[in-house]
Amino acid sequence: MSVLSPEVHSALAQLLHGLAAADNNIRSHAEDQLSNEWVAARPEMLLMGLVEQIQGPGDLSGRSFAAILFRRIATKQRKVTGSTEPRELFLTLQDAQKIAIRSKLLQCFQNETLPQVRNKIGDAVAEIARQYTDDGEPWPELLGALFQASQSQDAGQREGAFRIFTTTPGIIEKQHEDSVEGAFIKGFKDDDILVRIAAMEAFASFFRSIQKKSQKKYYGSVAEILNILPPLKESGDSDNLTKALVALIELAEVSPNMFKPLFHNLVQFSVTVIQDKDLLDQARQNALELMATFADYSPQMCKKDPSYTPDMVTQCLSLMTDIGADDDDAAEWNASEDLDVEESDLNHVAGEQCMDRLANKLGGDAVLPPTFNWLPRMMTSSAWRDRHAALMAISAISEGCRELMVGELDKVLDLVVPALRDPHPRVRWAGCNALGQMSTDFAGVMQEKYHQVILTNIIPVLNSAEPRVQSHAAAALVNFCEEAERSILEPYLDDLLSHLLSLLRSPKRFVQEQALSTIATIADSAETAFGKYYDTLMPLLFDVLRQEQSKEFRLLRAKAMECATLIALAVGKARMGQDAVDLVQLLGMIQGNIQDADDPQSQYLLHCWGRMCRVLGPDFLPYLPSVMPPLMILASAKADIQLLDDDEQIANFEQEEGWELVPLKGKVIGIKTSILEDKHMAIELIVIYAQQLKAAFEPWVLEIMENVALPGLAFFFHDPVRVASAKSVPMLLNSFKEAHGERSPPMAKLWELTLEKVLEVLTPEAQIDTLAEMYQCFYESVEVLGKDCLTPSHMATFIEASKATLEEYQVRVKKRAEDHQDVDDGEEESEDTLFAIEDDQTLLSDMNKAFHTIFKNAGQTFLPAWSRLLPFYDAFITNSDSTQRQWALCIMDDVLEFCGEVSANYADHIRKPLIDGMRDEVPANRQAACYGVGIAAQKGGAAWSDFVVDALPILFAVCQIQNARENDHVFATENACASIAKILQNNTGRVQNVQDVVAHWINTLPVVNDEEAAPYTYMFLAQLIDQQNPAVIASADQCFIAIALALEAETIQGDTAKRVASAVALTRFKRTLTRARLTVRQLTHTLHLPPAEAEIYDGPHPEWLRDVLEQLPNLQSLVVSRLPFFDHTALLALRNTGNNRRTSGDWKLPVYPLRLLVAIRCPNTTSNGLAEALIHWPHLVYLDLSDTAPARDYAVLSNLRGFDSLQVLKLRHIGLRDEDLEVLAAAIGIRVRSLDIRDNKITDKSVRALLNTCFKPILRNGQPDRGDGMHRLHSASTTTSASEDWLPGIPKPELRLLEDFIGEDLDERFMKILTRGVVSRLASEDLPHSGITHLYISNNYLTVEGVASLVKSRRLNVLDVGDVDTAKMLGRPRAPSSSTILSENSMLFPGVEKLSPILENHAQKRLTYLRINHGVVTETQPIKNDHSHAAELNTADENTRFELNAVEPVYEMPDGQATPRYELPGDTLQIVVSPAVGERPQLTREESQMKEARRGSAFAPEVVVQEHDAEVDEPPIMSATGLGNIAQAVNGVQSQEATNGAPSSKVNTDLSIALINQRRREIRSRYKEPPSPCGLSLGHLPNMRTLILTSVPCFPQKPQASASLIRLIADAAEELSLAKQQATLESSSLYVPGRPRSMHHSHRVRELFALESIILEMADPYALMPGSKFVPGNQAAGPGLGQGKGPPSSARTSTRPRTHHRQSLSSTGDADSEAFWRSSENDFSFFGDEECGLPAREPAWHVPLATVSEKMFVSPEEDDSEMVTSPGMYSSTATWTTGGKTGGPVSSKTDKLNDGASILATGSPAPDGSTAEEEIEDVVQSLARYRKERKAAYDRVIQAGGEGKDVEGYWPGEVRVVRHPGHGGKGGGGRKGQVREGHERDCYGNCFAKGYLYP
Repeated sequence: MSVLSPEVHSALAQLLHGLAAADNNIRSHAEDQLSNEWVAARPEMLLMGLVEQIQGPGDLSGRSFAAILFRRIATKQRKVTGSTEPRELFLTLQDAQKIAIRSKLLQCFQNETLPQVRNKIGDAVAEIARQYTDDGEPWPELLGALFQASQSQDAGQREGAFRIFTTTPGIIEKQHEDSVEGAFIKGFKDDDILVRIAAMEAFASFFRSIQKKSQKKYYGSVAEILNILPPLKESGDSDNLTKALVALIELAEVSPNMFKPLFHNLVQFSVTVIQDKDLLDQARQNALELMATFADYSPQMCKKDPSYTPDMVTQCLSLMTDIGADDDDAAEWNASEDLDVEESDLNHVAGEQCMDRLANKLGGDAVLPPTFNWLPRMMTSSAWRDRHAALMAISAISEGCRELMVGELDKVLDLVVPALRDPHPRVRWAGCNALGQMSTDFAGVMQEKYHQVILTNIIPVLNSAEPRVQSHAAAALVNFCEEAERSILEPYLDDLLSHLLSLLRSPKRFVQEQALSTIATIADSAETAFGKYYDTLMPLLFDVLRQEQSKEFRLLRAKAMECATLIALAVGKARMGQDAVDLVQLLGMIQGNIQDADDPQSQYLLHCWGRMCRVLGPDFLPYLPSVMPPLMILASAKADIQLLDDDEQIANFEQEEGWELVPLKGKVIGIKTSILEDKHMAIELIVIYAQQLKAAFEPWVLEIMENVALPGLAFFFHDPVRVASAKSVPMLLNSFKEAHGERSPPMAKLWELTLEKVLEVLTPEAQIDTLAEMYQCFYESVEVLGKDCLTPSHMATFIEASKATLEEYQVRVKKRAEDHQDVDDGEEESEDTLFAIEDDQTLLSDMNKAFHTIFKNAGQTFLPAWSRLLPFYDAFITNSDSTQRQWALCIMDDVLEFCGEVSANYADHIRKPLIDGMRDEVPANRQAACYGVGIAAQKGGAAWSDFVVDALPILFAVCQIQNARENDHVFATENACASIAKILQNNTGRVQNVQDVVAHWINTLPVVNDEEAAPYTYMFLAQLIDQQNPAVIASADQCFIAIALALEAETIQGDTAKRVASAVALTRFKRTLTRARLTVRQLTHTLHLPPAEAEIYDGPHPEWLRDVLEQLPNLQSLVVSRLPFFDHTALLALRNTGNNRRTSGDWKLPVYPLRLLVAIRCPNTTSNGLAEALIHWPHLVYLDLSDTAPARDYAVLSNLRGFDSLQVLKLRHIGLRDEDLEVLAAAIGIRVRSLDIRDNKITDKSVRALLNTCFKPILRNGQPDRGDGMHRLHSASTTTSASEDWLPGIPKPELRLLEDFIGEDLDERFMKILTRGVVSRLASEDLPHSGITHLYISNNYLTVEGVASLVKSRRLNVLDVGDVDTAKMLGRPRAPSSSTILSENSMLFPGVEKLSPILENHAQKRLTYLRINHGVVTETQPIKNDHSHAAELNTADENTRFELNAVEPVYEMPDGQATPRYELPGDTLQIVVSPAVGERPQLTREESQMKEARRGSAFAPEVVVQEHDAEVDEPPIMSATGLGNIAQAVNGVQSQEATNGAPSSKVNTDLSIALINQRRREIRSRYKEPPSPCGLSLGHLPNMRTLILTSVPCFPQKPQASASLIRLIADAAEELSLAKQQATLESSSLYVPGRPRSMHHSHRVRELFALESIILEMADPYALMPGSKFVPGNQAAGPGLGQGKGPPSSARTSTRPRTHHRQSLSSTGDADSEAFWRSSENDFSFFGDEECGLPAREPAWHVPLATVSEKMFVSPEEDDSEMVTSPGMYSSTATWTTGGKTGGPVSSKTDKLNDGASILATGSPAPDGSTAEEEIEDVVQSLARYRKERKAAYDRVIQAGGEGKDVEGYWPGEVRVVRHPGHGGKGGGGRKGQVREGHERDCYGNCFAKGYLYP
């Protein structure tokens, strides 16, 4: 019977008809009518009318719509008078109205027969039931009605009842739980399958809603539930089986243990479902998901089942083979460009995901055995799907099985790497995927140990024919490179980037995009090493960004922006120059052109702006006005939220990207997460700007704080937004503080506003990790404001929030404890529980830091508010939870530390916890308690004295527990040690038997882990040493070891390290040595005293050096470089022994066994002191006095005559003149092998002195041979030549020993031997004196004639002459200020180029290393005229002519080269000997065999041969050189050997060798042919290993420079080819038994042609060029030599002394007096001449600014100045100054790779036939292009099957380029160790401003 009138029903029916109308106008009018006339005016009538409409005779759709509308209207929010919160509409009705409506609705449900309508009515009933349940109101008749419906004869009624139970399980009250179980059991057995399924779903929902302890009573229902499944499978009912499995999945998530009795049966059933291919995929995947759920929630149960893991692995692998069913050849797959296609519903994806979950949950022990039982078989299967599945399985399990797989990676890679060459593209794709995933999962190990295996195999995959494979290979490289260190990537950068650049030309945009992403990642990881590729890549990226912004290329441009800004971040602002500004302007232009909301460039731009801010720093400020507005729009965005209550609407939103659906009170809330993610990203960028710009960001702080940051703290829709906002607040406060000041009124106003909002969000909430971030925001903000920033009111508010948070924490802990009781023994805690525990620990930690920060800044004023939490501390300190105990102990420590003596008021709350804490079994708690005792002793005052003294036994007990030094316990042990020290220092008067306590305390040392405990501990030890404490003196050796360990571990640094060092170094160290055991002292063979400022050490006694030498009887190596007190008095003190003064009648000269002395840059030495000291070290083998000016004195040099064993002598940059060198030569004779006298003032006169005295004549038949050196064409080896030094009757040493003495690393070998261990006798002492064989004499005043004399001696193995002086104008004096541009009347004469024939005639047998000016190669040889006097060409101004720094580092890219190591000036540990240039690492036998298998250079990337059916155009195989016949002859010999099994006839071999020698003569003779004989021929120097050409012009004025260098490389290639062919021919006749044939072949090749490296030291690229504007300080490269004489590098400011035009300070005006008086202007600490014996001509004593290092090495600050060219490297260009602006590359036309341009850019004919002189040649670019083209030709030959063939011009050796160090800038470039502009450094190393003695 109807309650409402017909008129109402008529109006309501009309309304429903209007709401369902298709016409928008009608529907809108009906919606307005519904809202205004019904919902707002008469809601009760509306709801009752809708129920009656449902019950009425209307059509099916109308009644269903009425049910839907009822549910929607009932849930609408409605404001209620007297209440601040809205309520749902139905609950706002009067009780009578609600009862009537719900009764009518329930009646409709019971009477409805149509399933569709009944289900909609059931949803409405469930919604009303939910509202009652949530509101706590009863609906008594509902439960009975549902029980009745569940027993109905109508299956639809039964199903509907269970559906309502599913939606609203809360209606089942606790007292009805028993009766409802019976209803469920009956439903499980129902005849109707739909009822059974509904019962399962209702039971799962109900089971989830009840408490855990109530769940066990329903475990017995599992059997009935599982019985539902088999009939469904047997009938093939996939849909209902799917629903049933979903219900089981929900149960397994809640309580997996309920299935334990039947788990094995369930596993077997699930396996059969997965295997059944007749079922739908969804059903099979749900069965798999059910099994994976058990692994997630009960891994132990899964492990215990014997068949679970093997069966699951098998089924997963089987599903993973279900891929590409109709696409065997992958044509469809490869043609698809949609790489983001959704595949989550496919079987193979389900299998991969399940494997991943199994591995993560079960671990490698369970998963690996069954998996690798299948994988090897699958990898060898002929079916590509099996191989693909195996590789994807490796990708899936690598993360979870990391611990076990990491030790077997070599075996795993043996399976994966071959797949990169699989014929099927999808298998190659899977191989890339596996390597990429493994690179992430095994990050570190994969990069460090397997980089060669991975990169050399995956880089060729970039050349695949399939774009998707190319793209995925590049993506895999992203994974590898983002975890790789710069040093690992550097050798592969050439190969990587050349391949990636080729991908940029792919027709597929997705390939281009991925290539850009990969390049960006490489730049990010390579950092400054990427700089040399900058000039190639950045122009390409600029071109992409400047292109028209068509829509299809938007993502590509976005990737280009990302790549460009990451490269900018890698190379830095200085390297970018003007490009940085251009890039920012480009980004601004792109931003201005963006119009579409979905343009991906917008999001990329935001990150790009952030990177450019980091690059530019303060220079980014002008761009902020353009950057900030769009950023603020995103950061201020509001949440887009939709209320969804219709199933269709929900389904639509589920399909739409960027939306998250959240169920809330029976409804679904849709939140547009894409907007929130952009908001989060924008706030993170704001943090970057505030962090980088600091005070300069202040104009935006207030707006951001008010509109973004503070509202964001309470933005509960998106936790990441809240976290980002929390991180932004302290940064914004800091920016504002730096702009306005800490105590300014604007700062105070902002702080008050900020603090109020921050305190509001500290209240408890559900997201514990986010709450922890809020506490972090609070304490970081307080840290910014500092002292007294919190008022008592603020503190009280904070305490209230903390109190509530702690209460909530206790509730969570209690609940977890209750839940833990239900966990079975052996069962692990669930993942959710572990995460919850971790979140709580993080929260307590951040709260702890907040308390610490307040105590630190407020001190005692915080105690009144804090004391309100004492009940929590007292409860926590005795809790069984160790985390709570630790939290309370840390708070007590803060009270002791920051409240001083007032802390005694809380002693009752502190004493016992500290005592118990020191005995706690948890190490972290012991650490906190021990620290607290120490703080009490240090800051607690007298009130704590008795307590801390009584605690001493417990502290010692902490240090003596078992495993006290292991990782878990060591911090507690070291804190106990530090606390004992604090007690002894602050409470000594109360400690009994202090010496005994100190002695025991020493046994607790060292402290090498805790950086807070170590400083105090060692400061106290230093104090005891100063006091000569008896206990310390008695344990001196133990104390020394403890200090040394702490210094090595760097737990003490800075002032503490200095203070401790001052206590023990030298003076204290000397005292310790006297008490150390002799056995300990005898083991010391090397002592390296670190460089130091004088004030670090407080005045050691003058006898320190003597005492050290006496106490270390076996000391053979002493390094004292830059040591201020290696001085006059210390050296003179060596005259007497410690126990003997000269008064004794039998006095003997003290002699010490020192073999090596390195005393570089010791300015406080004197000539008398050095001369006196040297006589006490007669056994010296290695002596380095470089930069120690007094060493040039006659007394010092003459005393060297007493050193019979001296082999290496270094006197670099000490001001040697010719007269000094004559003394030196007479003193050393022919004993010294290696002499380094670079950077002095010697001339050709000194060369004659050396030749006459220090060069042993070559013996021929026992007589000196001074012939012209015209010997046979080839030398067997350098050792053969060296063996000629031995007189008849003297046995010759082994050849291996001789080779050690001819290499360029002779000095390093001696240093390594002497510093590695005690050496009784050196092998060199058994050899006869050979005179100088290694001479470093560059940067002096030598002429070409002087160098020629040295070469003609034919004695040198190593020669470094650098740039030599050559007069450019005959008969004209060298004016100091002469121009570098020759006048028209200048008469040009040959320079260094005339050394070419001399080198060829006299250096071919011995010379292995040569460093000389490039003119010897690039200039034409002079026409031979024996009667002409060679006049040198006049060069630049003598005062400003500098050669490229000889100590520049040479960085080499090729694989296999040893990485140079550098010793920094402040290294305090040991001498680090860097490998010499060209040194190769020692290889194991296996590695050697691997090297032999390589093609080409061992330093070049391995070329992987790929078989191709198609014909390849082969480049000429040395055809242009006339080697075709020779090669055929060699091949004929080889083929005959292969056929006959024996060598060919000797006639054929001799004939072939004769052809080879004929070809050699042809090559070398063309260098002599008129009219323009070429430079040096490498073939005449067969033993040369390293050739260094200095001052190579970057942009030469003569065009032949590049051509000469290219010819040099081409000839090296041809000489090497000839050597290989000759070695092949001789291999049989010269074969050495017992040696592998390949090794013998390689050895013979090296004998015939040994060149390995050509190093080009570039001149200043800023040298004057045609058409360029002159830049002050630069000089042009002179004609002929082409030397760019730019400003000297900051490391070489005094390497070549010249006349300086300044006011004279001395009466004599000579250089030495001037140096003395300049030094004494600001320093008066010199020793007088009469005191120290300083000669009147003593040079300046100042500390040189250059870092003194050997050979080609320099400080790491110039790493970015090198460019390296190797086979296959693309071009690199330099910049110059033109028209006052920095320009770009020389020729942008030649930037692109493989552009077909000619090799040389200069001299190309113009269209009119003239020469385009305006096009300037770039040497490096030309060489790089040539090398790349030759490498490409070689690769083509290899790919075509031409392995072993030689390609014209392809030389596998190294061509390394060292860029000029460039302009130092203000203050010389800021190099480490330099003095700033306007400052000086005195002889003690102190830096001070001019005019002020000490700062």
